[in-house]
Amino acid sequence: MIEEKEKNELASETEDKKEEIFEETVSPENDEVLPDPEKEAEIAKIKAEAIAEYEAKKAAEAEALNKKKDEEKKSLRKTFSACGWSVLVLIGVWMGIILGFSAVIGFLEILSTSEFFNFQTSPQDFYMQYYLVINEVSLLVAVFIASLLLKTKNPVKPEKHSVSFGKFAILFPICFAISTIGNIISNAFTIFSSFFGGNATDELTEILSSTNVWLTFVCVGIIAPIIEEIFFRKMLIDRLRPHGEMVCLVVSSLFFALFHQNVGQLFYAFGIGLVLAHLYYHSGRCSLNIILHAIFNMIGTIPLFFYDTLLELEDVLYRILEDGESFMILSEFVLPIMLYLLYALVLFALSISGIIIICTNYKKIKIQKTQSALSPAEQRTVFWKTPGVIVSVIVTGILTIASLF
Repeated sequence: MIEEKEKNELASETEDKKEEIFEETVSPENDEVLPDPEKEAEIAKIKAEAIAEYEAKKAAEAEALNKKKDEEKKSLRKTFSACGWSVLVLIGVWMGIILGFSAVIGFLEILSTSEFFNFQTSPQDFYMQYYLVINEVSLLVAVFIASLLLKTKNPVKPEKHSVSFGKFAILFPICFAISTIGNIISNAFTIFSSFFGGNATDELTEILSSTNVWLTFVCVGIIAPIIEEIFFRKMLIDRLRPHGEMVCLVVSSLFFALFHQNVGQLFYAFGIGLVLAHLYYHSGRCSLNIILHAIFNMIGTIPLFFYDTLLELEDVLYRILEDGESFMILSEFVLPIMLYLLYALVLFALSISGIIIICTNYKKIKIQKTQSALSPAEQRTVFWKTPGVIVSVIVTGILTIASLF
């Protein structure tokens, strides 16, 4: 549009000059045009000079734009590389500590079978009981080490903006809607993988159910959101921020999804990551992200309070159907069943509300445009050609696919 405007202005100036010369060559008596080779030559000269000036200007602008693009590509590549390698180091250190601790526990378990050692609690039972604590401490150490790589790229401190309670509250049903849709997609992939020998197990549920429920509530509902939001939103987005909102949203959410290393959480983690990234990008308040993430996780852990009751109920139903015991023994399960059904109903209502909100308001979502010299396609090309990103995505992708088998 700018180039077309400049061309129009140039044509207008040339025409004005031609009109001026034309009027000078018209006889005032009979309005007949008198041929004047000198004037025609002057017009041609003016046109040639104007065109040459325009072309020189455009060539200089193109050169400046290419230089700006090269500089931005270099900066973007450096940022992507720092993010990619830091995520890889985060997962490597985190898994390394967990595996190292597992090896120690395995060694202690072997020693416990000998007559020289007598542990009051089995090392393996201790490990499973406090696995989440070990996991979060390991993750905290890994985040600290990974953050050292991000120091190569200076963060951009965001401006803090207030968020109304209404706009913040509406994010909860949206998150639950995304979670429901993501779980449906994940289950479809799990079923599809079973035709190729896949045997995916819900290891997360097994771990959570074997841990003290209140300890799970604290680790999953409070500690994990704090650590994850500080790294995946604050640390990553503050470094990606100069390259535009779309880059911040997609890159941070992609790494957040792959970080979980399982298909069960892959899709909804990416979707919720977009919501959390959008919130932090516009508010600049990581505390709001932590609150939203924490409440979402806390609500997700509520079924664990009913886990033992549901297992016991299953056993009771078996005894009634197989052994003919009285249905009266179900009376003690009435209250927990009603509470669980109420919880399921609330989740269903939140999910449906979230889907309606998304469907009716998706056109209102505005992604803030950036002054980047690179087009979205050029930014994507830089992303997928950055070694740190390539290695990180391949490794985490393999671990995620492996969770299906």
